[in-house]
Amino acid sequence: MGKYKYLALIFVLFFIPYYGLFQNFKNTPPDRYYFGSVDNAIDVLGNFDTVRQGFAGRWTRSPNKTTAVSGKSTFLKFEYILIGHIARVIHTDPIVTYYVIRAILSIAAIGIILRMANFSLLPLLFIFFATGITEPWNTWPMRIMDSMPGDTLVFQRLTTAAPHYLLGIILPLLSMYFLSRSRFVIATVFGFVGTFVYTPSMILVIGSLWLLFFYKKQSRGALILYSIISLLPIVYIRYVSQFWDLNLFVKTENIVPFRLNIFQYFFAVGSIFIFSLFSIPEILKKKNPLHLLFLPWIIVHPLGALILSNILSVNASRFFFGPYFVVFGILAYMGIRRFKPLIILLFAILALGSSFISYGASINYTRVCFCNVQFSDYGYPKKDLMDAIFWLRDNTTESDGVLSGPYAGAIIPAFSNNRVYTSFWLRIMDESLFTKLDAMSKQFYEGSMNENEARAFLRNYNMAYVLVGEQESGKGLTYPDLSLTASFGSVRLYKFINTD
Repeated sequence: MGKYKYLALIFVLFFIPYYGLFQNFKNTPPDRYYFGSVDNAIDVLGNFDTVRQGFAGRWTRSPNKTTAVSGKSTFLKFEYILIGHIARVIHTDPIVTYYVIRAILSIAAIGIILRMANFSLLPLLFIFFATGITEPWNTWPMRIMDSMPGDTLVFQRLTTAAPHYLLGIILPLLSMYFLSRSRFVIATVFGFVGTFVYTPSMILVIGSLWLLFFYKKQSRGALILYSIISLLPIVYIRYVSQFWDLNLFVKTENIVPFRLNIFQYFFAVGSIFIFSLFSIPEILKKKNPLHLLFLPWIIVHPLGALILSNILSVNASRFFFGPYFVVFGILAYMGIRRFKPLIILLFAILALGSSFISYGASINYTRVCFCNVQFSDYGYPKKDLMDAIFWLRDNTTESDGVLSGPYAGAIIPAFSNNRVYTSFWLRIMDESLFTKLDAMSKQFYEGSMNENEARAFLRNYNMAYVLVGEQESGKGLTYPDLSLTASFGSVRLYKFINTD
């Protein structure tokens, strides 16, 4: 009977977001293409782009935001490159592979959590359901639920979160687990990879070593070496951050600013944080190595969200993607388990009840409204546009640049891997360059360029095809170097015949 209660918890955890996705597929309008994401799917499209680069056989990630800048390739986001290679090897659609790998990572994360919680019901309840993002009242000027990314929400963080966020939970947990068992080599491997995949989580792990360092004198040398090796990827990350696209990406961290004070932090984490404080006497008495790694999180996590985020110039929400809710869930259980059953029950009701406010937003997040304004509907573009992009996928190579507006420019690399002239990403990363490029493309689409100017424009920006849809439509294209290649409803594709 015992195993069924765990299955029931896992079923609830998965059912809520995936039922929403099922309803989205069911309710997709006939003229739309829905690919299993959320309303604002721009980040997912960016991940698809990297997956497709791996599918094309590349081992590094290149920026596909504009052909106007020749960005440098890096190993960042290699987890998505690897997904693409897996799809290529097993001859599976890369988008399908992406979702399958995400599901596997989700199951793996839950399996690790079950083991760390010793298959005990109450800590699992805390971890799964009692540490959601909460707010004290609905009229609060800074509504946390309106500011936090969807992948941090209670029903998403272990199920439909992006693969690198799931790895940002799995790898630190595994690293701490093997550290607690003095398996320093494998712990270091997970630490190194974890820093490469999702640095904020591993910074917190390194910051939590001091208590174990204090109590385990014989392991101090190994812990120091572990810290140095685990943090080495930061050197590479700092190096590549000077590259054009990555340098600009850092600036996007504050497009949707998320900053907390101490009061707001407590509401963001939930009452589970308070219960975690009760575990201090027992952990210091028993000195269990894993729990000695967990306990400092009651200090390092708020420091990361409140202070370190400002020092590193990153959005404070980055510290809510990691395994903090797993750590606090286990600590909270250890803190209250010595009380009488009735008190434990009251604490559990308080923990779950204080998180209940977050459930509605988490449930609604996965459900797509199909109501975003035109050219912001990245989660469900029109079928005519997608048919054109699929034609590009099947009939062109990644070296064939495509001229389009910024809307299609964000979608094309994700589904066809062609480089594009401009995109939504360029708009938010480098507004001055975007404005310049947008003005030239409008001249082209409106027919304001003469024949020689149009030819030079397409050649200079390495354009092989021109897409004309609703965003790009102007007075019509009459340039002699363009040949209509394919037409899909309101979308047309022209091939640039470079006569020189």
